[in-house]
Amino acid sequence: MSQELITEAVIEKLKTAPLLWDGIGGRGYHLYVPRGTAKPHLLVSLPSDQVQSYFEAGEDHHVKFQITLAGSLDEGFGVLASYQAMLMTMLHRKTWRLDSRHTLSIWAVAHKEPQVDDPVVRIESQWEARLVS
Repeated sequence: MSQELITEAVIEKLKTAPLLWDGIGGRGYHLYVPRGTAKPHLLVSLPSDQVQSYFEAGEDHHVKFQITLAGSLDEGFGVLASYQAMLMTMLHRKTWRLDSRHTLSIWAVAHKEPQVDDPVVRIESQWEARLVS
């Protein structure tokens, strides 16, 4: 098993929130965003200081990951801020069953100030997850 199991589970969970998922046009990506992708979109990835790790089934495992929301400067910060609020409601301090053997608990750790790289606005948040078998 790898950390990707956890970050992929986050994407799958976000797909169950129509207001958020439809708001980003279904553009939720895992680990990288394809070049030329329309905005807004969302990326679930590993922090640059964390390498991919693998673990045995049956072990408890902690993973750090980040969620980046990207939108156009024309839409402004308000749209991304509303998506960020939806992320917090949906994921922060939540636990759900991934399958018959695994439970996943997630919590937000930090949020960065919105970044403007004209014409793109980004909001990043840092998260931690615990996978329990």
